[in-house]
Amino acid sequence: MTTLNTAQREFIKKRRIFIAAWNSIGPVLIGGLLIFIVTMLMTAPMFLNPLAVIARLRAGTLDLTTLQTMAMMLPVVFMLLCLTLLLLIVQTYRSCKREKQYLLFTDQVQ
Repeated sequence: MTTLNTAQREFIKKRRIFIAAWNSIGPVLIGGLLIFIVTMLMTAPMFLNPLAVIARLRAGTLDLTTLQTMAMMLPVVFMLLCLTLLLLIVQTYRSCKREKQYLLFTDQVQ
């Protein structure tokens, strides 16, 4: 049976700390996101509900400045969405690399 070196023990220690922290941070982030979505639906439904925009367009009650602002913000929101997806993919690769390292350590111990 092989023992872990100092770097491997430190890696596993950091991993345990991260997992313990995530158990607290994850639900708070999800709750915050849900509160944000509900607040936006109640205060500004046009930002999240395309049916509200369509209804106001058909009724002719959509202000021109609001329409211009929405048209101007669409590319910004789309680019932020693409950036978010890119960061998610990069983070997934990093997590897989870390998991591979963890598996190598556990294989050495067995």
